[in-house]
Amino acid sequence: MNQYFQITQPTGHRYEIPVAVVANHRAAHYHNYHPDAFPTLESAMQDTVELFAGDAWNIQDWAQNNMGWNDLVHHAKLVRFTMPKNEWHEGEWSYTATQSVIGELDGNDIMHSPLEMTATAMIESRQLCSITVMRDREGNEFGGVAVFIGGKKITDAYVMALSATTDFITGTPPAAPATTH
Repeated sequence: MNQYFQITQPTGHRYEIPVAVVANHRAAHYHNYHPDAFPTLESAMQDTVELFAGDAWNIQDWAQNNMGWNDLVHHAKLVRFTMPKNEWHEGEWSYTATQSVIGELDGNDIMHSPLEMTATAMIESRQLCSITVMRDREGNEFGGVAVFIGGKKITDAYVMALSATTDFITGTPPAAPATTH
C-alpha cells in the first residue's frame, strides 16, 4: 500500500498526507457502522489495507467522498508551492480603507495549524519563536537558546508549550501553577 498521497490545490500548494489517516478513518467507519462484517477494528483495517493496495484510486475515493479537509489538515505537510500562472485574476477581490493586520495566534492555533499559515501569521504580526539546541561534535546536547518575540500572550503560549514538551520528553510531571498574592 502507498504510504503517502499528495494533493495539489488550485492555489499552487501541494500537501502530503499519510495514507494511514484515510485508512484509519475508513476502518473506524466500517467497524462502527458494520460490526457484523467487521467485529474488530483490526478486521476492518485488514479489509481497508487490501482495498487500498489493490487500487490507489480507492484511497482518493474514500477521502473525497467520506472525509473533509478538517479530517486531513492536521496531518498535511506542505511539500511544494508553485505560483499559479494567470489565475490571479480569477480570485475574489475586496477593498479596504486600511491595511489588514493578522492578529496574534494563541497556543492552540500555533500547535494545530499548518506550518505555512502559522509562519505567515507570525511574520505579519511580528511574532517569532526560535529554539536552537546546541550539540558537541559527538552529537550530545549541551545547551540551548530560545528567543520569543511577541506580546505577553504569545510569549506565555510559547513558554507553556516549551515547558509541556520538555516535561513530556523527560517524563516530569507538570508543576502546579504558581499563585500570586
